[in-house]
Amino acid sequence: MQKQKKRPPHDIVATEVERAVLANLITYDEHRAYAISRLTDDCFAGGQERELWRVARCIYEEGGELSLPVVADRIRNNPSLLQFVMDVIRPELYQVSLMRGVEMLREYAMRRRVLALSHLMAQRIADPGQDVLETVQQVMRQIDEMVREMSQASVQHLHEAVVAAHAELVEQESRKGQLAGIPTSLPTLDRWTGGMQAGQLWVLAGRPRWGKTALALQMGLHAAEQGHPVVFFSAEMTAVQLAMRVLSRIAGVGVQDLVRARWDMERIHQLRSIPFWIDDTPTIRLAELMSRAWALRHEVDAKLVIIDYLQLLRIPRLQGESRARQLGEATKALKRLARELSVPVLLLAQLNRSLEHRQSSRPVLADLRDSGEIEEDADVALLIWRPDLAEGATGERPALIVAKNRQGPGGDIPLMVDAARMVMGEVAEVF
Repeated sequence: MQKQKKRPPHDIVATEVERAVLANLITYDEHRAYAISRLTDDCFAGGQERELWRVARCIYEEGGELSLPVVADRIRNNPSLLQFVMDVIRPELYQVSLMRGVEMLREYAMRRRVLALSHLMAQRIADPGQDVLETVQQVMRQIDEMVREMSQASVQHLHEAVVAAHAELVEQESRKGQLAGIPTSLPTLDRWTGGMQAGQLWVLAGRPRWGKTALALQMGLHAAEQGHPVVFFSAEMTAVQLAMRVLSRIAGVGVQDLVRARWDMERIHQLRSIPFWIDDTPTIRLAELMSRAWALRHEVDAKLVIIDYLQLLRIPRLQGESRARQLGEATKALKRLARELSVPVLLLAQLNRSLEHRQSSRPVLADLRDSGEIEEDADVALLIWRPDLAEGATGERPALIVAKNRQGPGGDIPLMVDAARMVMGEVAEVF
């Protein structure tokens, strides 16, 4: 049997988005005009998805009622498409709203066009019978056309923006107090931010031994226990070392006392049902990490990506490029990754060593090591403050400093730290 050719990652991810858009388009009245005006046949890579889109668009443009019964009646002579509709056109299967899905499909379509153009150019360049200059000129004309289309797509009328904002408010109201994103394990942080939301880049920074890995692991486990699949890229610690920390939490003792601990084996067996995966490739290349994240988004339906930590990633460096610029390019790439995968990315980072020795050692955003661009790219920036471990800092309580929050307030969240078990909780909590 001939092996099926693997589709590009953006096509794989687009399948779910295509179906979410179609489900919302057919079953909801709101924002259909916007979707019909923005979408084209090229936005749908799947054969049945594209065929169903054409049926829905035709019904709408004819002025008919666009609903599931009407669509089913229109395609009653096409059993395979009718079965497809019955199987996948259910909005509750998807988490992508119509407005957001439309723009994602437009971006995927542009990616496919660029890929197709690059393949065509490669074929023609390799063909001795083709004129190289003419080929390059043709390609440049098509690139110019795509750039113009992309530039136009970024311009949005005020009415369209207001419609999109209203849709977001309606969606928030429908959640009735539920978090917009993935819970962090810290209630105040959840209230201030709405949780870790799809497309956001979160940065969690601290000095060594201040607990950034412990807190990230805690946040990841909490998310996984709530049913959100998590992928933890650990460039510093092995999977076994991270697992020791998890066992420490379960046993209620420090890692150094695990040998003498009494085990709750039932609790350990329950870990089988928690969707948490660890990639402990040491000093992983940034490009490789992003490629694996794409694959895991499809394979395990990852909803949260955690990276420990930025300064350990192997990042290509151009001649004469500063370390700060290099890391800045990395954070921009990871921000794009969060948006393309439609998941939050929690990126750990080091704080500058100098803050341990200055008179006022309380961290600020400027202390993010090697890069001032990290704070620009981050949607949320969290700084761990451990005065009990800092030189000359007395009389202060450990805190998580919300130094940046695009969607809400910032400030200090006082923490209680169980250093032995590496667990952190808010002062108001009992843990």
